[in-house]
Amino acid sequence: MSAAEQSAVRAYLTEKYELGSIPSPPPALASPAAPSATAGDAQVALSWNAVAGATGYKVYRRGTSTGAYVRIHDGAGTAHTDTGVTNGITYRYVVTAYNTSQESAYSAEALATPVAAQPPAPGLAPPAALPTGGLLLLLDAGNAALETIDGDEVTTWRDASGQGRDAVTASGRAPTLVTGALGGDAVLRFDGIDDYLGLPAGFSDFTNGLTLFVVARPAGVQAGAKLVLLGNGAGQANVALGRNGGGAGLQYFTTSGGGDYGWFGTGAALANNDAALYTVVQGGGTANATVTATVSKNGVAVGSGSVYVPPVATRATNYLGRSYWAGDGYFQGDLAEIILYNRALSAAEQSAVRAYLTEKYGLDLP
Repeated sequence: MSAAEQSAVRAYLTEKYELGSIPSPPPALASPAAPSATAGDAQVALSWNAVAGATGYKVYRRGTSTGAYVRIHDGAGTAHTDTGVTNGITYRYVVTAYNTSQESAYSAEALATPVAAQPPAPGLAPPAALPTGGLLLLLDAGNAALETIDGDEVTTWRDASGQGRDAVTASGRAPTLVTGALGGDAVLRFDGIDDYLGLPAGFSDFTNGLTLFVVARPAGVQAGAKLVLLGNGAGQANVALGRNGGGAGLQYFTTSGGGDYGWFGTGAALANNDAALYTVVQGGGTANATVTATVSKNGVAVGSGSVYVPPVATRATNYLGRSYWAGDGYFQGDLAEIILYNRALSAAEQSAVRAYLTEKYGLDLP
């Protein structure tokens, strides 16, 4: 029966037999969407969307396509890292939402296969032109060309920082290697549909500041697309740089330990088929304090604002080209190089990195 028909029958019986008011049953909780599942070395990082009316979420796992699900997590957050896994086994995950009176149906299933971290390829090391103090990540598309031929997908983008933080993804969702595409160097080309790469857990302490360099060339407007997104899910220890809505500006934001956002948008910075060096420099301070961050394009500031010093926490759901938010697009275009430090580089150090990247990729500085 429809809700209106049920209500009519209840009203009739309640009045006829002088019953007390019979409350309507609470509305059924919606199920979360299929969780995002990013495999790492002996771990799988999971995140999912929040559900209206839910007070918590349960994560279930099984190791075969027909086995029973076993609950592995119960909590209020929308992210969890499963460390009770074995490399080489494909695990299947579902999530439910619950409150004091009910639990939702299972979400759609997500699969992930953890794999052992690969040692750095021979010869991968930071070039002499770059400062190495505080270097967390160095992804150079030219290094991908050492192991992948032109036109093939790149499922592993080797980190040359010495930290072993390779960016990985599943076949079919990987960007494509294009050699000789920018200043004679290679790029990774993202299709704007579902291409992305995931980074392993880490990136925990930015109390000494942060400096991020990204050489990118957008090829289409994908609203809200992220270039770099670190954290544990929406509003959880986030550090993010991407497009500000559907406009030509960039957006940079961090979140506090309580989930508050500190963010700002920049002036016009993104133009289709225009390669540029984008830089973020954020000051250091006590975790959750407010500090100033500045975003530049080719060495010229395009925006600045107050953001939070991110809380000290292991960040386990980290993306290149992808967002946590379902309404955001995937990045469409080329990424040539990403360099990240866990400190604010000095002006002289920033200048040295800019000079290195500008010459390497033939970029035009003002």
